[in-house]
Amino acid sequence: MTSSNPILAVKGLSHTYGHGATAHRAIAQVDFELMTGQAISVVGPSGAGKTTLLRCLAGLQTPTGGSVEIEGVPVTRVPSSIGVVFQDYSRSLMPWLSVKRNVEFPLRGHGLDKREVQQRAMDALALVGLTAAADRHPRQLSGGMQQRVAIARAVAVQPRILIMDEPFASVDAQTRAELEDLTLSVRRRTDTSVVLVTHDIDESVYLADSVLVLSGNPSRVVDQLPVELGYPRDQLTTKRQENYLDVRSKVYEMIHPHRMTQP
Repeated sequence: MTSSNPILAVKGLSHTYGHGATAHRAIAQVDFELMTGQAISVVGPSGAGKTTLLRCLAGLQTPTGGSVEIEGVPVTRVPSSIGVVFQDYSRSLMPWLSVKRNVEFPLRGHGLDKREVQQRAMDALALVGLTAAADRHPRQLSGGMQQRVAIARAVAVQPRILIMDEPFASVDAQTRAELEDLTLSVRRRTDTSVVLVTHDIDESVYLADSVLVLSGNPSRVVDQLPVELGYPRDQLTTKRQENYLDVRSKVYEMIHPHRMTQP
């Protein structure tokens, strides 16, 4: 459930790659807050620095300006309170380990005993509907099932914030819809705050409480639109709602203004 307390604060964030004549400014300035229990999606034109922003949020990259804070504490490395789901599930999973071992892997650095590690892994697999696949290997699973494993691994550490980088871009439309609904279920059952980076406008509205729209490179915040759809949501009735269609149209117009002026 969303509260009025920010768990994540992004303040004047900027990032430039390189120096001098070869410098490339990916992010000009980004400011926003993520409230406890809230889901924010981040959209923008291709090359808008969305993945750079995500890496800074997750502590995987140090911004050249501004700050990222979790509950008032600056992020200077990968925090234990964050779980990350990457786009390329085939590379993020270790093919030589079983599904269960893949989920257990990040837990081993959390000071847990063996029994608790195993229990957390199985609980996470149950959450994504993969208990029966625990002893299989990633190559034996479909793409959608592999991404379920990646989600299970991220939530097994019981993060306060789940960061997702284009998590469903590499699967077919039907699987994508199933994974979107799975994400809603996981969020509801774990009360985890979510930052989702996506190119898909429909997905950005369907999965979030707020859509953060970035400009083209170097990126700035164009607007942050509230998504007042309520819960539960489903692929049919939610996407027919007037509020859904209204936000979707506004986001599309911000990202593709030139298309809205063509005859």
